[in-house]
Amino acid sequence: MGRASDLSVTRRAVRRLTLTLTLVLVLGLAACNAEGAASQGADLGGDAASTDGAAATLSDGTQDGAGTATGADGQGSAVDGGDSASATTAETFAIGVTTIEVMGAANRKLPVEIWYPCVATPGAAAATYAFGLASSPHGAVRDATPLPGKRKLILFSHGNGGIREQSVFLTEWLARHGFVVASPEHVGNATLNRDSKLTPAMPLWRPQDIRATVDHLAAAPRGADPKWLPDVIDATTYAVMGHSFGGFTSLALAGVLVQVPPSFDVDCSGANAPQPVCGAIAAAGPLPWDLRDPRCVLAVPMAPAGYGWKMFEKIKPDAALPPIVIMGATGDEITPAATEQTPLYQDLPGPAALLLVEGSNHFVFSDICALEKVLPASFKSRLGDLCTPTHVPPLAEVHAVVADRALAAARLWLAGDANAATALKAPVGPGFSLQHKNIP
Repeated sequence: MGRASDLSVTRRAVRRLTLTLTLVLVLGLAACNAEGAASQGADLGGDAASTDGAAATLSDGTQDGAGTATGADGQGSAVDGGDSASATTAETFAIGVTTIEVMGAANRKLPVEIWYPCVATPGAAAATYAFGLASSPHGAVRDATPLPGKRKLILFSHGNGGIREQSVFLTEWLARHGFVVASPEHVGNATLNRDSKLTPAMPLWRPQDIRATVDHLAAAPRGADPKWLPDVIDATTYAVMGHSFGGFTSLALAGVLVQVPPSFDVDCSGANAPQPVCGAIAAAGPLPWDLRDPRCVLAVPMAPAGYGWKMFEKIKPDAALPPIVIMGATGDEITPAATEQTPLYQDLPGPAALLLVEGSNHFVFSDICALEKVLPASFKSRLGDLCTPTHVPPLAEVHAVVADRALAAARLWLAGDANAATALKAPVGPGFSLQHKNIP
C-alpha cells in the first residue's frame, strides 16, 4: 500500500479513536458538560442532598469508620522494616488523601490526588470526592498524618473526560494495603476543562503527565507541600493503572509502541499550525512512538482503548515489556473485549493476564454509580442495569475482584512479594473469566 493510502487509513483510524474517546465521558461527567455550570452547583447539590441528606458513598455503598484502620492492631502502625515500609503483608491501614499540583506536559498545571497509609484518626470526617457529591468508601481522611516509612508508588490515569477520583474503589483499596497512589488530572482532557482542540496531543501528553508526576514525587525537595512528601514515597519504580484512555496511557508507558499519530488529523503546516499541539507532534519524532518509562514495572489497563483500532504497533513475540494485567468487560460496546483486550492479551509475550467481567459494560471500572442520581437520563440509559441490584455479577463484587487482582499484581511485581502470584492466578467465580501466561 502506498504512503498516500497509508495516511488515508491512518486518518480514518485516528478520527474513529477521537470520536469514540470523546463519547467516553467517564464518571458521568456528561452531567457536568451537558448541563453546564449551573447543574454542577445548586441543581446537582440539591439532588445529592436528597440522598438521606448526605453525599453518596462510593463503590459498594459501605464505609469503614472514618480514618480507622482495619488491620490486626486497628491502629495502622508502621510495619517493621527500617526506612522501607512493607506493602507485601495482609495488614491494612487507615487512609489519608491530599491534593498537590504538578507541572505536566506543555506546562499544564495538573492537580494530583494522592492516597497514602496514615495514622488513624478515629472520628475524623471522611473525605469527599467528585465535586463533593460522593464520600470515601473506606473513611479516608483529608491531609491526615502519614505513617513513617517509604512506600511503593502506583499511578492511576483516568478516562477521557473523567476526573482523577473516578475509581476511588481501587485507589483507596491500594492505599489501604500499603501503597501510595497518585492520580493526576489530565488537564484539557478532564471534565471541567476538556478542550477538543487539544485532544490530538493527548496520546502524547497523557504518558508525559504520568512521568512528570513520578519525577515530581521522586525529587520533591525538603519543605515541599506537604512537607512529609519526600519521606513517604519510593518512586524508583512504579506501577501504572488506568481506565479507557487511561488504559491506553498505561500501555504506552509500558512500552507498547504508539503507531498512529493524532497529528494526522491536524494540519501542522504553515503559520497557522495550532500550538502547542503541533509542537508536541514535532517533538515526538517519527513513528512509531516509544513512550515507555523504564521505571514502570507493571501496567494494569482496564477497558483500554487503541489496540484494536491500530493505535499501537502490533506487539512482537520478543517485545521487552513489563508484566501487563488487562481487564475488560464482555458487554463493553465502547472498547469491546473481543477486538481490544483479547487480541492485546494474545499478542503479549507475558508475563500477562486477562480478567474479563462477563456481560458488564465499559463503566464497571469506575465509581459512576455513586453519581447515578445526578446523571442526565440520556446518559443513564448507557449504563444499562450496572447500578441496579439485578446487575450480574453485582457491582460490589466486580469492584472487589478488580481491586484484589490489581493489588495482587502490585504486590507481586512492584513490591516483590512472590507469594502474591497465587492470589493473582487464583480461579475466579461465576461472572468472571481469567487467563494468564508466563507468571511464575
